[in-house]
Amino acid sequence: MMVLACCLFFLLMKKTICNKLIRDNIPEIIEKSGKECDVKVLDDEEYIHKLKEKIIEEVHEVYEADKKDIVGELADVLEIIEAIEKYYNIEHGAVEKKKQDKAIKNGRFDKKLLLVETRE
Repeated sequence: MMVLACCLFFLLMKKTICNKLIRDNIPEIIEKSGKECDVKVLDDEEYIHKLKEKIIEEVHEVYEADKKDIVGELADVLEIIEAIEKYYNIEHGAVEKKKQDKAIKNGRFDKKLLLVETRE
């Protein structure tokens, strides 16, 4: 009877498969909420792959965000950018410099221009 009750308990537990990169404190937050979770420490190749997946996810959330949520979503994108910089051992100043160089050469996005078509 006890085995049956134990099996029923595990069958009734709701499982959500995530397989996504999470911030460092998320496991503790999940456990404090009374839930359980399994995590895996990624090797370097898996980590950079998941960082690149995560930035796509976060950029999509920026796209979907309304005005009240946009700052938080942009902060998430910046967090991922900083993690990618750290992974590749890139100084943030180098990214800022490249951004400035591209702005000088190609301009910014201040004029709200949409390229409709080109012709030859």
